[in-house]
Amino acid sequence: DDMVNCTLNERWNLKSSLGRRYAGVSGDYNPIHMSDVSAKLFGFKQAIIHGMWTKARAMAALMPTSVPDNDTSGPIADVYVEFKTPLFLPATVDLLATKANTLTIGNDMAEVLFEVKGSTDEQLPHLRGKCRWVVEGNHGGIGLDQVVHIVADAADIITSTFE
Repeated sequence: DDMVNCTLNERWNLKSSLGRRYAGVSGDYNPIHMSDVSAKLFGFKQAIIHGMWTKARAMAALMPTSVPDNDTSGPIADVYVEFKTPLFLPATVDLLATKANTLTIGNDMAEVLFEVKGSTDEQLPHLRGKCRWVVEGNHGGIGLDQVVHIVADAADIITSTFE
C-alpha cells in the first residue's frame, strides 16, 4: 500500500455548519452540503462537506507558505485526488501524508502522497491523492524546503474562514 509511510500531519474538527459556510464562499449551494434534512432528501444520512473543500484544505496544509522573492512563475505543481467516501458533518478527520523528500522523481520532481481519513480506525479514506512539485534544477534552484505555494486564492479564504 502506497500510504504505509504516511504520518499524521494535522487533525481537523469540522463543525456541522461547515457545508453552509463553504457554500457562502464557493457559491455551491448543493442541498447535500447544507443540512441533514436536505441531505436526507438525496439519500445521505446527514450533510457532507464538499470534496473540493477537502482538497483545498489538504493543499493549504501541505504546501509551504514561503515563496522565494524572485519567483513570479505561478503554479508549479500537479495535484491528483480521488474522492473515496463522503465526509459526514460534524467530524474529526486526520490529514496523513508522506514527507516531501520521501519520494523523488528524477532530479527535478518531488512527490507527496496524502489522504484525509476519520480519526478513528476507518477502513476507507474520504480523499486520497498525490502532489508533485518542481524542485531544484528546473525552477531557479528552489529546494524541497522552499516548494512554491500553489493553493488557489480561495484556499487562503477557506482556511482562514473555517478555523
